[in-house]
Amino acid sequence: MIMYSLLKIGFYTIWDDPLTWTGYFSCYIGFFLLSILLLTMTSSSKKLFGPPNLKPVYRLELTISPPHITPANGPYGTTCMINVLGGTFKGYEGFEDFHGEVVTPSTDLLRVHADGSGITLNPTFVMKLHDGNKFLSIMKGKSERDPDNPDNSRIHSGAWYEVGDERFRWLNGQVLVGYGIKQGQNIKIDYYQICD
Repeated sequence: MIMYSLLKIGFYTIWDDPLTWTGYFSCYIGFFLLSILLLTMTSSSKKLFGPPNLKPVYRLELTISPPHITPANGPYGTTCMINVLGGTFKGYEGFEDFHGEVVTPSTDLLRVHADGSGITLNPTFVMKLHDGNKFLSIMKGKSERDPDNPDNSRIHSGAWYEVGDERFRWLNGQVLVGYGIKQGQNIKIDYYQICD
């Protein structure tokens, strides 16, 4: 190895004659090459952890029923059943073939927190692709009501999938991040893939 040879020659030369410039020069070049190697290794190593990048995958749009309260003021708050009356999903750039509709039975078992801190969402959607293939989307999330209009809210969620279609089987290993809004009985959520 060139660096090792230069450092070895330099140290032996300095040991034999501390006043010679060749030993110091060899050591300098060896250390210079070593520092370049270390910088290259550091910059080329893959980042193991850090802020994620988000890539938009699809938009989900739903129309939902009014809530059916069963039961009110239970041990975990008020539990509501909400049916999905209809909906669509459409892929963004790179996912154009990922589109279709949300079909029955798709429902949400949500809980209004007993302490008034918010709403926990727990829907399962049956999603039908444009060519008829179906898969499941299971979501967990939180809904933060608009203080001026409780019929509206912001939605934060994570979604995972059970897919048999080979084209979209990669979703089985993903948790997509969702951010959206509810306005009355209409919901729009954009889902993002977490990327390095």
